[in-house]
Amino acid sequence: MKKLPIILILILSLVGASVSADNNYTRLGKTLNSEFSTGIGFFNTELTGETSRTKSINSLVNAPLIADLDNNGVNEIIVLDGSTFRIYNSDLQLQATYPINITQTGARYTYLIQDIDNDNFLEIIVIRDREANEQANLEIIEFNGTSIHQDIRLDLDQTTGIALESEFMIACRTDNDCIIVLTPSRVTVGFPGLSAWGFNATNISTRHEVVTIGPGKAACAPKFRTMSVSDPDNDGEEEFTFTYIVAQSGNDQVEIKTLGLQANLSPIIEMIGGKAIFDALSDTTSNKCTDQLSSAETLFTSPLVFDADGVSSNGQEAIFAANTDADVFKMFSYESVGSTWVFLDDYPEVFQADGTILSNVMLFNSFTDTGKVDFCVLGFEEADQQLDLLCASEQTNEFIETNEFFFDTTGRFNVTSTYGSYSILSHSTQHTTATIDGNNLDEVLSTYGIFELDYTGVNHLDMIWESPQANIAIISIDAEKVGREDLIGNTNTNLWYFDDGYTTSGAGIDSYSINPCIDNTWKINTSVENRLTVIDPDGDSVSARSILYFGDSDSTVIQDTGWAANSSSGTTFTFSHKANVTRGTSTLRMMAQDTSNPTEIEIIDITFSVGVNGAVFNDCTTDVTGLSVNVTPSFSDDILDANNNILTRNLRLVNSEFNFGLTLEIIYWIITLLVIGGSFFYAVDVGASAIQATIVTTMLGVGMVILGTLMGIISLGVILSMFVISIAIISFAFKNMFMGTRVD
Repeated sequence: MKKLPIILILILSLVGASVSADNNYTRLGKTLNSEFSTGIGFFNTELTGETSRTKSINSLVNAPLIADLDNNGVNEIIVLDGSTFRIYNSDLQLQATYPINITQTGARYTYLIQDIDNDNFLEIIVIRDREANEQANLEIIEFNGTSIHQDIRLDLDQTTGIALESEFMIACRTDNDCIIVLTPSRVTVGFPGLSAWGFNATNISTRHEVVTIGPGKAACAPKFRTMSVSDPDNDGEEEFTFTYIVAQSGNDQVEIKTLGLQANLSPIIEMIGGKAIFDALSDTTSNKCTDQLSSAETLFTSPLVFDADGVSSNGQEAIFAANTDADVFKMFSYESVGSTWVFLDDYPEVFQADGTILSNVMLFNSFTDTGKVDFCVLGFEEADQQLDLLCASEQTNEFIETNEFFFDTTGRFNVTSTYGSYSILSHSTQHTTATIDGNNLDEVLSTYGIFELDYTGVNHLDMIWESPQANIAIISIDAEKVGREDLIGNTNTNLWYFDDGYTTSGAGIDSYSINPCIDNTWKINTSVENRLTVIDPDGDSVSARSILYFGDSDSTVIQDTGWAANSSSGTTFTFSHKANVTRGTSTLRMMAQDTSNPTEIEIIDITFSVGVNGAVFNDCTTDVTGLSVNVTPSFSDDILDANNNILTRNLRLVNSEFNFGLTLEIIYWIITLLVIGGSFFYAVDVGASAIQATIVTTMLGVGMVILGTLMGIISLGVILSMFVISIAIISFAFKNMFMGTRVD
């Protein structure tokens, strides 16, 4: 079989490369595996036109979650205000509220979003910590687009008792396949230890004791209570992996556990081990994790579980960070060996990072010779007021597998890391296309803003966007579904939305058909059908609406179909009415919108009349086509200029990787000539005539020139010069053809 020339493959890969943005954040850490990694945005030093909007909140809990709860194609923002869920749209307009109906009275809530009953609607699953001898339960809540209601409340089996004070973690693998883990957070005697329950949309299992926590000890959950959902032991089934710290009078101990669920929802221990011993840092005399032991949750993180060493055959590795002393911290990796987590490595190996842990471990691209296979944790050194991003990799070829990057916060606010505060939430992200050694490294999003990694001189962090709000728990997400991520966060008093100002085109009515035709008067009581074909140039889901007798002085005769269910662009929506009231002149209003721009509505108003006599259904139709002329996505200037578009970013990467030292225009012309030449010889090689090969390569060359011009690589002056030269050559050729060559 013939192979395409290598240069064609190269150019196709350059043009076909694309960036991605994530438009949902359904659990803390975003993914099932809690990777704390988001997608593509443009909040950097070049951003202009940024706007913000805010909504006052009484007592925000946790970070905001983003999801399309009611499956209408439009995202909702879900926040927990005290003990009340509030649902907002991307404009921060309140859609619905719901006071949680849970009996226990603990200080903290844990919740996530999952379609647990497989009905194509996402549910909110929430549980609350336990403070006293009270029944513990969880609640499953559903939003239908206008209101929130309870699907079910499940009571936890407590027949053999559970600790009076308990902290909870929850996670789901798929629908009807979820787990609860309880850590006994009070130092007490006589109650079972760390426990687990399996649950689905309608049932919950009996309690399963995973670990006995002895007298004089407490088991505390990490600040960010996430469980990794992955397959660490390569048995073909995803399990739940989590960490907890055993706080005691002696040394503290961080442990890793992996649980599975049986068909009857009963939890089962899959992997154990992973114990890390540290100096006593928590004060067990305070009695429980939520008092002076509140420091315990900040001493360690939940695990990041993935194929860290790049060898899939040996299972996955688990990485967590922990303070080994009051002001130093490390990351630790463990590998899965059978049913046991076995210590693999620590980072740094010789020294330790200064400060206390702020973030969870994030999946990262931080080494110039790797990809998205590294891992980092953000810390803060109080004495020097300095952020410390500690990064490590098991796949780098560098001699030292650990790097640290610093940022001086002097003059800025002191980050709050007290119990229950989520302002220290951090993620890896992509908000600039700058490369180092040809590698577009990740940036880190934190409460201070967005930082890029800088290897020049002493490794440090460069701030490319500064958050205007102090102590904000912030995430990067494409809530508007426009292909670029905005920033959404909350402080103790406000929900904030930072918008980069980028929008896409609204939907348009491409064609419509009205039966009977509008040129004739309609006969009273005839059926009326109108069909609208709606197109969105950006490919968003679309909807349509039809209103007969629109604006009539008698509101009772108005027939409004309401918005149809969202469908793919190009869908034809059919609406039925009845012309049941005579009118000399009235209006049929047809409307279209898309999911990304629900307030940008196209409207077409058609006048009609209804009398005693006239046309009836199927007598005639009015058909209008070709109305949508704007079928090109409306990109903002910074997407189409030569600094930011996909092609120039990849050309810049090639130039850096091979150290050409040429301008992008010269590189593009070289690639164009290689493509034309390679295509010509390829065409001849497969049997095309010289004329056919010339025609094909000429068309390809013209296409390459047009592409380069549209992408801002080839200057207009060069195009005009080529046009003038071409006209001169053609004129000279025609002169010789028709006048011959003069011989003196």
